Amino acid sequence: MNRQKISIITLTYNNWCDLSLAIESVSQQKISSNIDIEYLIVDDGTKNFDYQYIYSLLKEKCPFHFRILQNENNIGTVRSFNNAIKNSNGEIIIPLSADDRFFDNNVVNMIAEKFQDPGVSLFTTRRLPVADGKVYSSLPRRDEIELFDSQHLLFNYILKRGNFISGSCTYYRKSLLERLGYFDESYRLLEDYPFYIKVLLNNITIHFLDIISIKYSLGGVSALGKRNPLLTQDFRRLYLYIISLDYLSVFWKRNIYFTKVLSFREKMSLKNIIIYPEQCIFLSCLSFLRIIKKYVGAIKIFISSK
Repeated sequence: MNRQKISIITLTYNNWCDLSLAIESVSQQKISSNIDIEYLIVDDGTKNFDYQYIYSLLKEKCPFHFRILQNENNIGTVRSFNNAIKNSNGEIIIPLSADDRFFDNNVVNMIAEKFQDPGVSLFTTRRLPVADGKVYSSLPRRDEIELFDSQHLLFNYILKRGNFISGSCTYYRKSLLERLGYFDESYRLLEDYPFYIKVLLNNITIHFLDIISIKYSLGGVSALGKRNPLLTQDFRRLYLYIISLDYLSVFWKRNIYFTKVLSFREKMSLKNIIIYPEQCIFLSCLSFLRIIKKYVGAIKIFISSK
């Protein structure tokens, strides 16, 4: 059996202090004898990055070959990830965020086993969100997981509704990334969503492995409560690209522009209320249905408690 070469990549920027958990998680992986692992930690220009401390931590804990790469300046997640992939030796790319952990000690083996199928170029898994010691229900939801049975439905969903496939638990053949030109560097922080659209446009299947692969920390640049303005700009750019595609009806193009491109203040302007009356009515109906659903749920709980 050929040996599998795997690169685990952890990107950091101003969060290198969280690395001890990721390093420990990688170090505890029980790796099959036919797998070669390298672990890359790539810092994107953090001014106070403590190279010696991280090196000593890796030296002490990590049983695998490791490298620490540092960008002189902050170049953004997308370019930093691309550079890490280009500098990696693995045929399989496994990202692991600095504040995430593998779910158990056999995750890398299960990822490697999935890639034994030559028809699999990338796949995603479930993730277990955690915050302040509290564990939430795993994601994606079951109805979202069912979309992987039809790549057409999956494509339509992520165009219209948004992306539910987390880059934190999606794994790639390096050859696929090379073939598609890596992640799109016209975006600074958003690498996964544009890439999935590119993959599906090229009729490449996004597979799903029904395991929980990571404990996913609810934080970082994508957290809605503290979203990085650069990430907001990336999303705006992507939505404008989506509505330029020929796959959506006029209604959905107008819906995406109104709900996702326009700011709240722009939505509330008289001009846009006049231009997008059907969107205002549509959103009002959705809000009303959510309120009804909430009250129906409360009534059911009240009745069942009697």
